[in-house]
Amino acid sequence: MANTQAILKILAKDFPNAKSELNFNNPCELIVAVILSAQCTDKRVNQVTPALFAVAPTPQDLANLPIEQIEQLIRSCGFYHSKATYLKEMAHDLVVRFDGLVPQNLKDLQTLKGVGRKTANVVYAVAFGGQAIAVDTHVFRVSNRLGIANAKNVLDTEKQLMKAIPQNEWADSHHYILLHGRYVCKAQNPQCGRCSVKHYCKHYAEKQTQNASLEASKCLGCKVAKCVENCPISNQIPQILALVDAQKWSKASKLINHPFGEICGYVCPHDEQCRGNCVLKNKGNAVDFPLVERTIFAQHPFVWKAVDTKLKGTKVAVIGGGVAGITFASQMYQHGASVTIFERDELLSTLNLIPTYRLPKASIERIVDNIPADVCVMYQSVDSEKLQQLRSDFDIVYVATGATVNYTLGVDGEQLATTSNDCLMGKVSGNVVVVGGGNTAIDCATYAKSLGCNVTVAYRRREDDMPAFKAEIAHAKQVGVNFVFNVAPTKLEKSNTNLTLTVAKTVSNGRSSLQITDELCTIQCDHVVCAVGGACDKTLFGGQKPQPNENYQIDDKTFVGGDAIGGGLVVKAVQHALACAQYILFRR
Repeated sequence: MANTQAILKILAKDFPNAKSELNFNNPCELIVAVILSAQCTDKRVNQVTPALFAVAPTPQDLANLPIEQIEQLIRSCGFYHSKATYLKEMAHDLVVRFDGLVPQNLKDLQTLKGVGRKTANVVYAVAFGGQAIAVDTHVFRVSNRLGIANAKNVLDTEKQLMKAIPQNEWADSHHYILLHGRYVCKAQNPQCGRCSVKHYCKHYAEKQTQNASLEASKCLGCKVAKCVENCPISNQIPQILALVDAQKWSKASKLINHPFGEICGYVCPHDEQCRGNCVLKNKGNAVDFPLVERTIFAQHPFVWKAVDTKLKGTKVAVIGGGVAGITFASQMYQHGASVTIFERDELLSTLNLIPTYRLPKASIERIVDNIPADVCVMYQSVDSEKLQQLRSDFDIVYVATGATVNYTLGVDGEQLATTSNDCLMGKVSGNVVVVGGGNTAIDCATYAKSLGCNVTVAYRRREDDMPAFKAEIAHAKQVGVNFVFNVAPTKLEKSNTNLTLTVAKTVSNGRSSLQITDELCTIQCDHVVCAVGGACDKTLFGGQKPQPNENYQIDDKTFVGGDAIGGGLVVKAVQHALACAQYILFRR
């Protein structure tokens, strides 16, 4: 049910004005069009019906029309002998039994000649605003591919959809699913690459499983594995691939042993780590471990399960429900600890801001949904006073707060800038300038571009110095994002209609050298997005950045990780949490 609602919510955004694509002026014309649409496209039906409606504008006219004339008029719709008979008999029924009026209930609609359950549902929903789910070939195919239904015929599919979808959403849901089937999830050549709900799809999962198995079979099982050496958390990649090759998916998931395998499979810099260091890369055939990792966790998510009681009776407080916090919580839980997570916003809120083309929401939802009910999540802020209280109330306190303090532009008028968070929530339009060079800046730029904005990224150094992943920069360029390098903001002003950003030319040589010149120019725009990074809230530690030892420890009870000490990447946050947990277990 949860997946069904998530799928329909996405499809509603894809097809915001979803409605029947058949042209009609009254209920009778709609019945005619739906009968003609069997094994025929709506486009063809719309080409045929004007001539038919011109000579037979009423049910009486259609009933009186010679069958041969009807056949000639609808010939190009296919099956014209049968369809002509259905139309003439249906029109006769309307005249004789219903005074030429189309009945407004499903029971009577289905008694009309040539009108089956699907046609009746369409007319009831489209012409009269009733709630019904018409299951045609598109709805049948898409529903069963996605896993919303699991049926072998249209009637059972309809019943299952009616059970899975709230009744007040039946009619709209029919249109969402139908249009998705017509334009994306096609019968012979489904467009999985551009499908917005593929990560919920049973059919897509099966295809990915096959592809991942093929990738796993390529691994040479190197004794000195460069992929492992270059993985920040030292995933035992050859062993994981061997398990997948043997179809032992669940064991592969357990070997990775943290909740964020699927996320890492999407957002890690793989070409600098595992995939980029595969010995087969020189032959142009590197093992696509990210694909394998995504597939493992999509099918077999991390299971929060106690494996021993080393930490039984230990109370653990985790401050921050991000990647580091949840990873650490999972490790403590595995060893019997009682875990409480304190989060001021929502779990994994930073990941939720990453555009879906880079990180599907389904991947995040799987992690949150799998957190056990006996892990207490407290939605509240933690300040320095609260931190002291937690140190008294808990045996272990792990601080994994995110980079919640956004850096500013540091220029006059900086308050006029839009934050990166607001940009990623769609609060931009028109001409947009994104200031910054990291992954967040590129995410803002590509997302704003997807909203129809004209987007320029302004970075103060050279392109080679940008910290963003090279693949993401290339993708941004591909979708039409413009880039201006070696410019630094000096002033932001507002006029009656737009913003004026003044920038100074810079001279840079690597990331350590930057000279701002006196050469100025201005950029006119509607929004300036400040995406120059952020920092941990230092007030938790008396205004100072935490300085843990090599074991991520501040004092006997308090540990830190993730953005609180500059984690940045997801895999770094996981690395901090795993290393800290291992130290605590070793100490015990």
